[in-house]
Formats: sequence, C-alpha cells, structure tokens
Amino acid sequence: MLGVRALSLALHAPIEGTTMAAPISPVADLASPLKFAYWVPNVSGGLVISTVEQRTDWGIDYNRTLARTAERLGFEYALTQTRYQASYGASEQHEATAFSLALLLATERLKVISAVHPGMWHPGVLAKFINTADQLSGGRAAVNIVSGWLKDEFTGFGLPWLEHDERYVRTDEFIRALRGIWTQEDYTQHGRHYSIDGVSLRPGPVAVPGRAHPDVFFGGNSSAAQATAGRVADWYFSNGRTLEDYADNVAGVIEASRSGARTAPEAPRFGINGFVIARDTREDAVEQLREIVAGAHRPAVEGFQRSVQQAGASTGDGRGMWADSSFTDLVQYNDGFKTGLIGTPDEIAERIIEYKKQGVNLLLTAYLHFQEELTAFGEEITSRGCVSARRGSLGTTGSSSAATRPPRPRPPEPHAAEQSWARAHENVPAGTQSPRSRTSRPRGDVVMRAGRSDRAALDRADQTQGLRNGSIATARKSTDRYVIDPWKTRIARNRVPDSPAFARRMKAMHSQRNQPPAATATAM
Repeated sequence: MLGVRALSLALHAPIEGTTMAAPISPVADLASPLKFAYWVPNVSGGLVISTVEQRTDWGIDYNRTLARTAERLGFEYALTQTRYQASYGASEQHEATAFSLALLLATERLKVISAVHPGMWHPGVLAKFINTADQLSGGRAAVNIVSGWLKDEFTGFGLPWLEHDERYVRTDEFIRALRGIWTQEDYTQHGRHYSIDGVSLRPGPVAVPGRAHPDVFFGGNSSAAQATAGRVADWYFSNGRTLEDYADNVAGVIEASRSGARTAPEAPRFGINGFVIARDTREDAVEQLREIVAGAHRPAVEGFQRSVQQAGASTGDGRGMWADSSFTDLVQYNDGFKTGLIGTPDEIAERIIEYKKQGVNLLLTAYLHFQEELTAFGEEITSRGCVSARRGSLGTTGSSSAATRPPRPRPPEPHAAEQSWARAHENVPAGTQSPRSRTSRPRGDVVMRAGRSDRAALDRADQTQGLRNGSIATARKSTDRYVIDPWKTRIARNRVPDSPAFARRMKAMHSQRNQPPAATATAM
C-alpha cells in the first residue's frame, strides 16, 4: 500500500509545502471566465474501474437530476460517453446521442456534448441528427469526435480498424464534412473515406450569436491528433495530464493551427479532464484515492491497459493516448488522476488556476459520488472569486493566495422543520429517504410540484417573517415548482426563513406522522 507522499507523487499531484507554479502560456485567456463541464455517467460502473462504493447511477432519472443540478451551479457543458458494448467496468451503456438529447430536453441552458466515432457514424447522418437536437434544444447541441479507442467495438461490428494515423485522416475528413454540411448549401466533398455530393440539410443548426455551428470537440495526445485538432477542431480536449505535458500538447495544437491549413472559423480553445477528490484535508483526499486504487478491478484495468496502449505504441513518436499511463492512472480510464485535482477545495482551486495559466478554457470534471460531489464542487470551488463559473474569472495576475481571497460564508445550519414541512403537505411529497448517513443519502434533488395547500403555507411563512409577501410567490408563478435539497434540508431556490414558532408548528405536525408518505415526486 502506498503512503500519502508516495501516492501523491505517483499521481503527479503537488505535495503540501511545494509549489507547482509555471510561467503563463502566451495562449492563456486570463480575461475570460473559466468554463466547467462534467462527464455524464451514462454507463454503469461510474468513472473509475474499482469496486469502491460509488454513489452514482447511470440511469436517466439520476442523470436528469444531475444535469439540472449542474446547470443551476453554473456548469456550461456535459459530455456523454460513448460505449457500444460491455467493457472494462461498464457492463451497461446508454447510447450517447440519444442520451444527450434526453438531457437537452430536461434542461434550459446546459450544452450537452455527444461523443461519436467516425467509422460508426456517417457525417451526413450525424449532421442531420445534431440539426434536430440543436433545434429542439434552442442551440445547445455539440459533438466530441473520438477517432477510435476500443478496437473490439469496431471489429465486433465488422467495421475496419484503421491504423493509427489513418484514423486521424478519416477524422479530419469527418469534421470537414460536418462543418460543411452545417454551414453550406449543396455541399460537396470527396476524400479517401467520405464522398458527399451536393447535400443540403434543412433545417440547419440554430443561429446562435457567436457560434458558427454546433461546437466540435476533439482530443488525442499523439502528434497526428494535435495536428488534426489544429486544422479542424473548435475545441481540443485532453485526457488528464501534468502541467508540463499539457503545455506540450497545447503547443503542438497551436503550431498546427498556425500552419495555414486551419479550416475552423476561430482559433482553437482548450479543455482538460480531471477527476476531483475534494475533502476537508489533503490526507483525507489522498486516503480516498488510496481506497479507489486499492479496490481496482485488476483484470478489468489490465485488460483496458492492453487494449488502449496498443494505440499509443502504434504511433510513430510513441506519444499516443495512454502511452505513458500507469496502472494507477488507468483506474480512472481517462487519466483523470494525472491532473492532480485532489486535496482541499483551496488546493484544488489553486491547481485549476495553474491549468488556466497554461491555456485551459474548459475543465471537464468527474467524481466518485457525482450528485453530492458535483454539488460541493460548484458550491465550494467554482464559487470562489478566482475560479468562478458564474460571475467572475481568473484575474490577470493569476493570484490565488488564500490571504487575498475573501472568506467563504458559512453554510446555514440544516433546518429540520423545512423537510418536515414538505412531508406534512399532501401535495408536496418528500424524497424517498431521510439523510441519516452518508451511505444512506437519497440520490439527488427532487422536483416538487406546488399545490394549493403548500402555496398557502409559504404565504403564511412570508407573513410570519415580516417579508414582503410575493417575493416567493413571484418565483412560484414563473416556475411552479420547488427543489428540495435532501442533504441540507432546505428549499434550494426559495429558502423558508427560520422561525422558532414555525419550527415548533412543523415539528408538531411531523410528530403526528409515523413515516413520510410514499414519494410521488418526479426525479429531475
């Protein structure tokens, strides 16, 4: 078993008392807010190949709730994974584009990225699907083009498995075709892999200010991948990388983008994957990581390692995806541990700033317990003035000193009467479980449709507190629903104010009931 220091070194994370500051990259955009995204857990087994407990579910109800939570907290993107058959910890999978559309229809602002494979999709068919998804969602669909990482998925379908660099030739043609069909009438393109003759698709994508077409994400570590990203991708996505390795990747993409062969309408933007383990102390975070690695499903991780590292080994320069990944790295199958987002919220915020200084525009996050840890990330990390998804950005100085950061307000103490109040009204059923312990917490927020009796109760609560009656009612008229956070036992958008008299009344009402009524609420 690795000790704390050894495990930290193995995971490329900074050690207490050391600094990992690097010079600011010339491509870093320090004036714009950093964007945040999360991996959609649409495959079973969570985001680590481990038998450790993961309070994460791959079903649609859980994911609708998660998407709405992320949207409320200021996350801009979600990335849906693509798997076609059981492999390496994911015994069950939902198809990415269909699942993404379901999440788009369940949200109002969140942009959802569908991961797709050239070779399994024709660019014209995908362009038509994304046009429809974009129209239905008001311009929020996006794609992540995956050149191919699991050989068995291609050969199992009887599809050719191209050699490494040829897969990127096909990807280049695929993205050019997507962009051409989205932006031109009677589009024609002839190449080694695709021939398109005079295609016009109507309706096209939604006209969104500042967006030429749905965002095209693309990733890879090899020289061929970086060159492809520099020529055709809107966004370059990287697996988890150390600061130094990430800076090398960015430099390769920028060099390719300035070669004169770029066809994308703007300069490339950059994203990186990171697995977040935020705890009260760094020791607690590393201990959690040790448990994940100790519980690794060794045959599955080793099988995954054999499968994907042949891709890296097949490149001319040996720099392909996962080429330098250890067993520990691959327990999180997108190298998320390498990014080093492991420690206290302050340490993680400072680490994120260092990546921002290396050119990161978008941080793609993953978690062990998605609903509760994504919520904590949004409330404890992205809400800081220096790393804000909603109201700020990294300052041009790049300072992240705790001494200059304004103190965080303490969260309100849980008010048991509020949860009791929700359970006491027949038209506002509560969640299926009470928050008794960390292992028995219900998963996610629950949307409560407001009925007449609970509206009257809210009005009385307003009057009891001497508030201007209508502050809650106004929001209620526009949404007609409430979100109960079962962890903090509060109404998320419109908190019922504390009142000793109100609490006594609610406690008395709750004591008359032996158990909460059966839940009839709709999970978000």
